[in-house]
Amino acid sequence: MKTTKIILLALILCAAMFGCRSVDVIPDSTYGYTMGFMKQDYKVSFDKAWRACERTIASMKGYDVVPEKNVGKGSITATILNNNVRIDLTYRSKEVTEITVKIGYIPGIGDRVASQLIHDRIKENLESGD
Repeated sequence: MKTTKIILLALILCAAMFGCRSVDVIPDSTYGYTMGFMKQDYKVSFDKAWRACERTIASMKGYDVVPEKNVGKGSITATILNNNVRIDLTYRSKEVTEITVKIGYIPGIGDRVASQLIHDRIKENLESGD
């Protein structure tokens, strides 16, 4: 709990110092890298998160893109720099969407750095707005 407060304080100070817009990442939310999957909850609607993920794949020159969107959940698979990428979105509430990134097909194995890079790009696209 103390670590969470320190991280939250550091993020607030960073935003205040640089005056940047930021997407709210929900404290004490689903976050982490487990079994090759990197998950994060974002304080945005499902549709806004979906558009940001589409823009992320396009900006990273993804190809063989296969979007599958259903009510409350969806996934986008693509190839980016010869890596198989899967982005899953799950509706949590009106303004909360969970985004999961997986690199590669092998269960339990992924690329943490590449997954974090994609999450960072998604966050940038969320901050830039629609």
